[in-house]
Amino acid sequence: KTAAQNLGSFYSGLQAALVGMMVSPDFLFRIERSVPNPELPGTRRLDAWSRASRLSFFLWNTTPTPTLLEAARSGDLMFEAGLNQQIETMMLSPRIEDGLRAFFSDMLAFDRFKTLDIDSNLFPKFTKNVEDEAREQTLRTISHHLLNKEADYRELLNSRETFLTPALAALYSVPIPIHQELGGRVPWVPYEYSEDHMRIGLLGQATFLSLFSHPGASSPTLRGKAVREHLLCQTIPPPPGDVDFSLVRNADHPDFKTVRDRLAQHRDNPTCAGCHMLMDPIGLALEIFDASGVYRTTENGVEIDTGGEWVGQEYTDIRELAVLLKNDPTLTSCLVQRAYNYGTAREPTRAEVQWLNTMHLQLREEGVRWRELIKRISSNPDFYTVPEI
Repeated sequence: KTAAQNLGSFYSGLQAALVGMMVSPDFLFRIERSVPNPELPGTRRLDAWSRASRLSFFLWNTTPTPTLLEAARSGDLMFEAGLNQQIETMMLSPRIEDGLRAFFSDMLAFDRFKTLDIDSNLFPKFTKNVEDEAREQTLRTISHHLLNKEADYRELLNSRETFLTPALAALYSVPIPIHQELGGRVPWVPYEYSEDHMRIGLLGQATFLSLFSHPGASSPTLRGKAVREHLLCQTIPPPPGDVDFSLVRNADHPDFKTVRDRLAQHRDNPTCAGCHMLMDPIGLALEIFDASGVYRTTENGVEIDTGGEWVGQEYTDIRELAVLLKNDPTLTSCLVQRAYNYGTAREPTRAEVQWLNTMHLQLREEGVRWRELIKRISSNPDFYTVPEI
């Protein structure tokens, strides 16, 4: 009203009010506000409204519902009983899948799809539709496994169950039954690979294989680095600026026909050897898949060797490596850490790290299940504390 009076027009006033709202930090950002914590004098915790927002975005990836806002307004959300009641209700909602999809899209670096540039001339099966469907395949597989089946997170590494479309089935060279296609929608079909099939778990899907490849070639180094950093929470430093990659990239070298041979020569440089020994063995196990995710057995006419060693244990192919990764405690401790960091948007304090480690050990014994993990995190008072800077 004031803007309309000052500007001499109702519509100009409305425009000014809308512009003012849309550039307001409270409209653009999730601003969390804190109050003194009476249970721990000298510390602070999120106020009820910020607590509702953090909980809603963590579990559902969206703004709080009227019911949750009412729990904040009444103050119920500041007490254990009221908080747990809201968590139990939210866990039963189908919106829990939205939260899961948002978390794993972040964890698996799906933002890389914005710049993904697989050469369609070299890999004609990898169309834009396949790219979109590959991303949905991964999220649909994770959602079905963790929510519908309520299965253990670790089994995603060697599970043979997934969902396919005709385009993905063509990429993977597997037959799927298509009964009908309604309204032009993509027909998703549940599919399970045979026991002797090389394509296994999340690492065998086109999403992971294409995101961590070069536009014109696969990359054992990028794939191995992705496993270390995204699934195991390990940091690999960037290469020195003066490293010569020409040998690794020369796929036509007469003496080094496979990328394994070229990387072995590249590792002769002691500056490169340390990091490459961490990344390359993992990625070489995935060399049976090209940059688009298509299965192959040879490179330049030479049979691809997928063997390697993981923490002193030898493996011959990706199926055996997937089992070793599945049983590695680092896989699940990374999930626990990432879930907490994602929900709080910060690193945990020393005390919180101890609690997370204890929870991790318990979940490894009981089963690393998604609903139980996020329930324990969101019901912990530390999830809503504001650590001292």
